[in-house]
Amino acid sequence: MNAKPYFQNIQSEIAQKLNGAISSIYVSVAWFTDNILFDILCQKAKAGVNVTIVIYDDEINQKLYFPFLKKYGGRIYKISEHLMHNKFCVIDNNTIITGSYNWTYSAANHEREENIIIIQDVPELAAQYIQQFQQIIQKYFGKQYASHAKAYDAIKVSKRLEIIKKMIELEEYEDITNHISKIETYALPDAILQILYDLKSNDFDNGLLAIQRFQKRSKSLTNYEDSQINELKLAIKILEIQVAAIDSEIQEGEKLIHDFGIQHHRYLGELIRQLLLLRKEKLAKIATENHDRKADAEEAKKDYEDFSKDFQYTKQKKYQQLNDADQKTIKKLHRKAVFACHPDKMPFAMKAQAEAIFRELQQAYEENDLERVRQISEQLEKGIAFDSAVENINTVENLSILRQTLRDKVKDLLKKLGELKDHETYILISDIADWETYFEDMKRRLEEELNFLIGENLEI
Repeated sequence: MNAKPYFQNIQSEIAQKLNGAISSIYVSVAWFTDNILFDILCQKAKAGVNVTIVIYDDEINQKLYFPFLKKYGGRIYKISEHLMHNKFCVIDNNTIITGSYNWTYSAANHEREENIIIIQDVPELAAQYIQQFQQIIQKYFGKQYASHAKAYDAIKVSKRLEIIKKMIELEEYEDITNHISKIETYALPDAILQILYDLKSNDFDNGLLAIQRFQKRSKSLTNYEDSQINELKLAIKILEIQVAAIDSEIQEGEKLIHDFGIQHHRYLGELIRQLLLLRKEKLAKIATENHDRKADAEEAKKDYEDFSKDFQYTKQKKYQQLNDADQKTIKKLHRKAVFACHPDKMPFAMKAQAEAIFRELQQAYEENDLERVRQISEQLEKGIAFDSAVENINTVENLSILRQTLRDKVKDLLKKLGELKDHETYILISDIADWETYFEDMKRRLEEELNFLIGENLEI
C-alpha cells in the first residue's frame, strides 16, 4: 500500500493522477467548479475512459458546462435531495483520492487549510469505494443508472474464489471456467482481474498464490449489509490510513532534522568544539583583568561544556551513513511498515504488541539501520497480521465514537505537521540542496574563524 497526504499544490496532484487514468474515473464531490480538472475529465472521456461524476445539484455547480462531458461519453449525476458530503475519487480501480478538498476554482486559487490523501495499491478498498459510489447513484436514480457491470459484491466474489481455490488444490479444473464467468459479471478491482488472467491462462499455480494473497489482504475488508455501518467503517479505514500517513510524514520530517544534526556534528563538530574552547580561554583571560566580562566568560564556559557533552553523545550514537538510493529505500520500507503496525489503528488486545514493534521500527529508522527496517517490514508483511480496530465493532454508536476519535487524531497530527514544516530549522534544512557542499563551505569558514581566534589568543 502507498498512501501520502498533500497540503499544497493539491490541484496539480489531482490533475496528475487524472491524467494517468487508463480505464475509469469515479468522482463524488459536493461542489465542482474547477475548469482545469473538468477539462482533463472531458479529454479522458473523449479518449474512452469511463468517467462518472456525482455532485450536489445547486447554483454553485452551474458554473461548468457539464453537457460537454456527456457529449464525450461521460456521465454526470446531480443529487438535490440533501447535501452531498462525499469527497472522493477512484481511478482505474486502484487509486483513491479523498480529503477535505472540494474541486472548486476558489479552493485551487486561494490559500486554505485543505488536504487530500492519495492511496494506491489497495484494490479491495478501491472496490468498496466504487461500490459506495454506485449505491449513492442507485439510491437516488434507481433504474436510471445503467452500469456496464453489476456492483462489486465482495462476499459473492470471495466465495467464488474460495471454490476455485479448492478446485485447484484438488486438481479438478473442469468447472473453473464456469465460476470465472460468474465473477466476470461484476465490476472488478485490478487484483481480481489479474487472478482471472492467470486462471484463464491455465497458470493455476500463480492463480492459487494470487487468490491466497488476495484473501489475506481482504480479510479485514468485509462487505457489510448495513449501509450506515458500511459507510462508517469505510470512513474509519481512510482515517486510519490518514493517521499513519501523516504520522509517517512527521517522522520523516523529524528524521530529516535528526540526520542533519548527526552529519553536522560529524563534519563540523570538532571544529566547533575547538572554536568554543578558544573563545572560553580568551574570555577567561579577559575576565581576570576586567571583572565586567566575568558573566561573558561563564557563558562561554557553559557553551563549551554543553556542546562538548552533546558532541560526545552524538559521536557514540549508532548511525549508519546511507547513499541516496538506500535513503529512498529505507524511507519507502519505513512508510510501508508504519501503515502495517501503527498503534492508533489497533484493537486493544493488539495495541501493546503493535506499540513494541512500532518503537523498534522507529529506533531502527532513526539509526538508519536499513536491514533492520527491512526485516521488520518483511515480518509484518509475511508473519504478524494486525487487524484494524474497526473489525470488532458493529454498532453505529461505537463506530461513530471511533470515527470522531480518529478525526481528532488527524486534526492533532495535521497541526503538529504544520508546526514542524513552519519551524525555521526545518525550513533552513529543506532549502539546502546539497548537504555535502554546504558542510564543506561551513568547514572552510569555521577553519578561517579558528585560525583568526588562534591568532587573537596568542596576542592576549
